[in-house]
Amino acid sequence: MKAADQELFNVRQDVEKAIKENQDLRKRIQLQNEAHMAAKQIESEYEALVKSLTDDVNKLKNSHKALRQSASNEIRKQMSLLECELKKAEQTKHGYETATEKLLAFVQSVKASLSEGSNSRPSSRGPPGTSTPNKSQNTNLLKDAKSVLKSVKPLLQHQALPYGWSEALAADGRIYYMNHMTQKTSWEKPVQSANPNPTDELIV
Repeated sequence: MKAADQELFNVRQDVEKAIKENQDLRKRIQLQNEAHMAAKQIESEYEALVKSLTDDVNKLKNSHKALRQSASNEIRKQMSLLECELKKAEQTKHGYETATEKLLAFVQSVKASLSEGSNSRPSSRGPPGTSTPNKSQNTNLLKDAKSVLKSVKPLLQHQALPYGWSEALAADGRIYYMNHMTQKTSWEKPVQSANPNPTDELIV
């Protein structure tokens, strides 16, 4: 009788543990879904920005012939600025698309793990120290989460170049920065609301 009671107690503990793990996985899925929705919103905003910048560039190109020759230099400068910003927006959008794909893959992995966890029941039998399928799944999920974090963290810490600045390569392969408004260049990376030191300027 005591053995049966002990077995029943062990089964109840296993069931309670499985329920808790199932709830934890559902919470993780919810968090990942929210992160995915946020990433999709950011992607949508960048698509709108790219479309707006593309429209501006096209309008400038279409109206270029109608403007007088004396204004052509200013027009080219504005087009260069817009194309510079468009390129930066597309690069940022690509980064968010890559992060979104990894988030989607992670969500699918969590869903698959939850499905496998729902179809299996933990056993109270077996030698101590034996890894259970749920523990192995959680380990894989942790690895996936670290991979996703590694992809998303640089996007959050990335400092965009100020308006009108772009990155380029010199003939020797070194990176330099160009201001499309002043046509000046700098070896030092410019920051927001700060002007580059005139001694850093160069001619490429």
